[in-house]
Amino acid sequence: MKKGKPKILFLTHQFPRPTSGFGQRTRTFLRALSKEWGITLVTRCPIDIKPEEVSDLEALGCVVVTIPASSFRWGGSLLKLMDSQNKLLRALPLLFSRTPIFLNNNLFLRSDQLDAYLALLKWDDFEIVHLERMYLANSVLSRIDDIQKAKVTMAMDLDELESEVVARSLAYPSDSHSTVFGRFLRQRDLQRLRRYEADTIPRLDACTVSSDIEMQNLSRLGFSNKKEVIPNSVDTGHYAPNILKETKDSDILFVGQMSYSPNVDAVTYFVQKIFPSVLKAIPSARFFIVGQKPSEEVLKLHDGMRVIVTGEVPDTRVYHEKCAAIATPIRYGGGTRIKILEAMAMGKAVVSTSIGAEGIPATHDKNIIIADHEDEFAARCVKLLQDYPLRRAIGDQAREFVCKYFDNRLIEDRIRAYYASIKEAG
Repeated sequence: MKKGKPKILFLTHQFPRPTSGFGQRTRTFLRALSKEWGITLVTRCPIDIKPEEVSDLEALGCVVVTIPASSFRWGGSLLKLMDSQNKLLRALPLLFSRTPIFLNNNLFLRSDQLDAYLALLKWDDFEIVHLERMYLANSVLSRIDDIQKAKVTMAMDLDELESEVVARSLAYPSDSHSTVFGRFLRQRDLQRLRRYEADTIPRLDACTVSSDIEMQNLSRLGFSNKKEVIPNSVDTGHYAPNILKETKDSDILFVGQMSYSPNVDAVTYFVQKIFPSVLKAIPSARFFIVGQKPSEEVLKLHDGMRVIVTGEVPDTRVYHEKCAAIATPIRYGGGTRIKILEAMAMGKAVVSTSIGAEGIPATHDKNIIIADHEDEFAARCVKLLQDYPLRRAIGDQAREFVCKYFDNRLIEDRIRAYYASIKEAG
């Protein structure tokens, strides 16, 4: 039996910055587990990382091991062609690879530095190896014999099933599959991704997802080991209403990482198909697109008058406070959207598609508004902008709902209980 405080080796393919949904969910796990576990966090680290960002994670009780992003390369001679400047050579892996590639272009990157670190680990020191999503699974599974010999439990926070996100995305146009050949390549790669998930995920001892819908997707893979729904959460003390600062009753807000394909599609769809109807009814209306790394497609939406693209901002609460309504016209993707939970915690009325609000059991016309058709979405936005008592009532009930079910402290308790059960079962 291992003595002392139990230890977890916690691996992430991204540095968990608090400005991304991935970073927020990861930090919830780290905060929860650090109270009872010793955590060694191994994370793929961007070149622009600041020392204080690492110190912030160390303050959570983690020993932080950074692996430079520059050390990651395509594994295998065929995959290495993905870095070629020649378009024909770059297309060959898309046709002949046995593993999924451009749907998740980080999935099969390998780092000699990470592999060397894992090779030198004393696996007996750990009770659990935790993977945040599937991106470093190849590196960890290459040490599977050592891990099993040391009787270490392998766990993953899957959040969402990647293949389900990709399958939905194929229903909407994009540059990568606008041609018959491009669509063929996407479908072929989707098949590879599904095979990879079916081969990889059942090898784990435990798995968490973000919603009941994702649990159904996981169960369809035949995963029969220990599994649990761990919802996304929000700091309801930090995200709290301040209705006195709501200065504009004609402003609509969208918040999210603006290089993420479902978000890019959502704001483009809103500006092109929904917002014209809003402007017809309310000529003074403005649409704010707030979030880091806006793509070229998003930047083109900015006109500085009716559509404002801000890029990354120090504090999104400033925009929540000034805007009257939140629009989340997401048409594909997976998981549950922290941006909706944050808005609801701020006491804001949210108009969302069914997919946008997926995994959040809110009640239509009580604490959220669901609209899947563009005309209905526009009409609902207009109604909220024109009816202050209505949006105040929906916002108040949204706040109550999130505090009851999605507060950080509640979810952190669930994480600790789940990992205690893994330790006991192991």
